[in-house]
Amino acid sequence: MALFDTYVSAEVVWLFLGLVLLMCELFVPGLILIFFGIGAWVVAGVVFLFDISVNVQIVVFLFSSVLSLVILRKYLKGYFYGLKKDSLGTEKDMDDIVGQKATVLCDFGPGEQGKILFRGTPWNAESREKLAKDALVVIVAREGLVMKVETQRITNDQGTITK
Repeated sequence: MALFDTYVSAEVVWLFLGLVLLMCELFVPGLILIFFGIGAWVVAGVVFLFDISVNVQIVVFLFSSVLSLVILRKYLKGYFYGLKKDSLGTEKDMDDIVGQKATVLCDFGPGEQGKILFRGTPWNAESREKLAKDALVVIVAREGLVMKVETQRITNDQGTITK
């Protein structure tokens, strides 16, 4: 037991816990565990500098974890989620898809949910019009994982809109 007390101190335990939480973030979606890992590392630093009780360590852990979650999550979520590189290598926000073109994968109409192909990925879609397979459509809105689409309208030289 003396060997354990010699090589394992509170700061080492908190550092290890922080590392485990950071590695768990790789397997659990949601971008939450990383902030508890940061909180554990903050406690490790505080314990290294000051001799504090376990109760104070837990309070510092909870406070620093929640504080980092509140301050950094919104910024980091935008950094990790929703950005996609297009073929030119520039980043685009996935919410900036209104007006983009897609291809209908199966026939569907009003009140039905169909499938479209957008940027190489099939998506659920809804439309107020009847759409045929392989038709080109324009995305007019996105509600969660469902795209709202309508027929692509083309303007000819005289200004007439056709489908």
